[in-house]
Amino acid sequence: TSDCLGPCAQANIVVVQPSTEGRRRGGRAAWVGFTLDDDCLDDILAWAEAGGPGIAPPPATLALQMVDPPKN
Repeated sequence: TSDCLGPCAQANIVVVQPSTEGRRRGGRAAWVGFTLDDDCLDDILAWAEAGGPGIAPPPATLALQMVDPPKN
């Protein structure tokens, strides 16, 4: 639990970081909003286990939940 990560209009943000190899391949942190149920969390875990950003595409359901990170 933390304070607002930036896009405060979105509920329950999870930031999925790429692995070192994923970053080498161009992967960047993915911000997923509205992570309110077990199915969504299962999709995030499956994506991370498949390699995550830069290695594996996100499941279609997560792609619909992506939000823009805050501008610094």
